[in-house]
Amino acid sequence: MTIEPLRDEAAQVTGITGAMIDITASKQVEEALSISEERLRLANEAAHMGVWNHDLDTGKVEWSAELERVFGLQPGEFEGSSNAFYNAVHPDDRDRVIATVNAAMGRMSDFEMEFRFLRSDGETRWMLARGHVYASDIGRPYRIAGVGMDITDRRKLEDKVRHAAKLESLGVLAGGIAHDFNNC
Repeated sequence: MTIEPLRDEAAQVTGITGAMIDITASKQVEEALSISEERLRLANEAAHMGVWNHDLDTGKVEWSAELERVFGLQPGEFEGSSNAFYNAVHPDDRDRVIATVNAAMGRMSDFEMEFRFLRSDGETRWMLARGHVYASDIGRPYRIAGVGMDITDRRKLEDKVRHAAKLESLGVLAGGIAHDFNNC
């Protein structure tokens, strides 16, 4: 609400005037947005997933606080460059990650990949990254954005299942050999 004094020709205050604006709808939208952002933050934390954005024109890379936590960093600690990201990728996976991102930019297509990364504490973990390349009207990529999710626990479980399957097949093979041996 704004209030203004009314003045006569001699600049004497003769009254006041005011205007009111109903901002109820605006406040409701702000609250709904705040609730939505909080839900997204909680979901990302629960999934150990963070979001990232790479501005190809400026070279600036932004990570969400959760993605920084996944990499073992404090919120705001990520240096904000593609080199800082690639340096965190396991050296044996780095060339493949770079090639995947470059190929997606060349095709202007989405990409998905799994790779190992090194946390700031030196621990090696696994990440699933999905990204989207944004192109200008003339077909030039100007931004890449996506999500990264720590899938280390899933990978460990898959390794256990594979190991169990190998042991089972070895047991079947040994049983078959023993059966053949006993029937000779």
